[in-house]
Amino acid sequence: MFTLVVLSFHSQHLVENLVKNIPNNIPIIIVENSKNIMLKTKLEEEFKNVQVLIPEENLGFSKGMNLGIQESKTDYVFLN
Repeated sequence: MFTLVVLSFHSQHLVENLVKNIPNNIPIIIVENSKNIMLKTKLEEEFKNVQVLIPEENLGFSKGMNLGIQESKTDYVFLN
């Protein structure tokens, strides 16, 4: 099993489409660098396999991905 880690910045529409097309048995961690609380609320309520992390500041690509990897509970991580 693996976790899908997705970095997002003002990409709500794209992230929603992505999540809808991933099987619900695959854990997904989304690091939302734009502090979009509405995205977090919507996705975590609608999809039980989704966790949305909102850092205090825009971490950029590498630090954002590292945050997602640290939160993963699986042996493998797929970065998108």
